[in-house]
Amino acid sequence: LLALRRVENLVQEARADLWTGEQQADLVAGPFDSLLDQSLERWTASLPYPFATALWTLTSRNGVDARHRQIFHTWESYAAFMATVLLSALRQDGDLADVEAPVLRRALVGAGLSLERPTFGTWNAVIQRLASRFRSMLEGEAEERIRVCNLFGGPRAGVLAAVLNPSCVQLLAEVNSRRNRWRGHSGATSEAALQTQIDYLTNALEELRALVGEAWTRMPLVRAGRASRRRGELTQEVEIVMGTNVPFRPGSIRVGEIMEEGELYIATDGCTRPLPLSHLIVLRSSPSSERHACYFFNRAEGDSVRLVSYQMTISGEIYEPRAEYDADLAWLLTP
Repeated sequence: LLALRRVENLVQEARADLWTGEQQADLVAGPFDSLLDQSLERWTASLPYPFATALWTLTSRNGVDARHRQIFHTWESYAAFMATVLLSALRQDGDLADVEAPVLRRALVGAGLSLERPTFGTWNAVIQRLASRFRSMLEGEAEERIRVCNLFGGPRAGVLAAVLNPSCVQLLAEVNSRRNRWRGHSGATSEAALQTQIDYLTNALEELRALVGEAWTRMPLVRAGRASRRRGELTQEVEIVMGTNVPFRPGSIRVGEIMEEGELYIATDGCTRPLPLSHLIVLRSSPSSERHACYFFNRAEGDSVRLVSYQMTISGEIYEPRAEYDADLAWLLTP
């Protein structure tokens, strides 16, 4: 059933691309190559680096205990990445943020959650609220569809719909519920029981793959490089921050607004306005064996912020001055 659903999603995307002439036929056919390889490792090539590296780390773990810990990290990385993208998009639209941000803060407080110390549950609550809001815009009049697609760096409506799929949101909620039950309210657990949990969460990843498919390749994560203007058209060099391979693949895209060099964005070629990613997710230099490590905002502590990594790194956490994050986080953390 999952495989059929994934094929259906690919066929719909391919039909739309061929009909609109957005891509050459050989590029449209490319995603079908992955059907020959059903491994989660193969899927990492189609995913944003922050999630792809956590998933790759899972596939490389040996031992039940190690895999059990990492599969929860993997799910949390996707929830944190999704929530960061949604919050970043909300911040793009001042009018929308003025309405939605206070409602979101109240919902978090009512659930005993906080963005100052985000958990899987926090990210899940953010996703449930904002994904629903953006889907309603996507399903509205043409003007609203254009507006919301522009907030996310210019993907096609069908691609954004796949990322915001309510079944994905429900899947994250179910995993969060299981996580709370298995990790927060359980006693000693046998290796066989841990394996049963791993199997469930692995099947859930396969279901997520069936729902999302290759959608993230159509709204990729990039790191901005130098920009140039010729005959009134802006072109900017980028690194494609997708998959697990480093150094990242270089490229260039046409943009309506110049991106800040070195920052992360969701951006498609020809987009009117790239989506700057909030510093809830950052890339940091590491030793030569780990040239790029991805860290997620974990909590604010006085004058510092704690960032954690869900990939295989020498340091699983780092602390950085809060002052460097105040401008980016203030609108989220203000009561």
